[in-house]
Amino acid sequence: MRSPDPDLESRLLAVLPLARGFDRERLLSRLGQVGGRRSEAVLAPIVERTVKAPSSERATALQGLAQLRGADGLAAYRTALGDRDLFVQMLALGMLRLHDPTGVAAGDAEAWVRRRMQGRQDRKIWDFGELPLAVGYFTSVGRLEPLARVLVARDADLLPVERRVLERMWPLEERHRCARGEPTGAPDLTGLGDLGHSHEYYVDVECETRGLPPLRWPTPSPDRDAEWLREAELEDEAILARLERRLRRV
Repeated sequence: MRSPDPDLESRLLAVLPLARGFDRERLLSRLGQVGGRRSEAVLAPIVERTVKAPSSERATALQGLAQLRGADGLAAYRTALGDRDLFVQMLALGMLRLHDPTGVAAGDAEAWVRRRMQGRQDRKIWDFGELPLAVGYFTSVGRLEPLARVLVARDADLLPVERRVLERMWPLEERHRCARGEPTGAPDLTGLGDLGHSHEYYVDVECETRGLPPLRWPTPSPDRDAEWLREAELEDEAILARLERRLRRV
């Protein structure tokens, strides 16, 4: 989490009413990185849907608000779990995994899983990361039994790729034991990020399923990540400067 930058925050807030589309999303994201109370006052209503905004902005605002509030943003994350957009819901579950160690939102998360499992085979919109994120959250709060009961009861509704990934993370036999309240090992959360697993993880699962040797993936580079961040900041500054020129002409 970065330190607040009141001057940059003021510049961002001044031009935000002029921004549209991608430009507006970038400014909202930047507010989450450098803002303070004034930025929270802009981001929170978007997440809470008291201000009309497209789903892409709600997702960006949620990420920004999480950077500003951390564990103090539980109410907003729980609200976002009921968003209309699946990506926003998954972001919210990821935030709860990070910031809800005592399971305050466990009931909300269980209800969300139950909703997502209903008619799953017929759903047009679903995501690979939904159930792995749920496993990650319930593992983090130490309450796996409610999730195990749902997954065992709805096992026939799992999609094929979900079945393979879950078997790798948390074998069906272990889920059955957990659902019965018996002692069981913890799920394997290796590679689970804020939005689920990477594409590489799923390729590895397929290779394992087909008996193929695992692929060799490039080693993550901190230097490459730092370069990407610098490029993003330069792009944000260019957007800000362009909007400031527009603001002076108004």
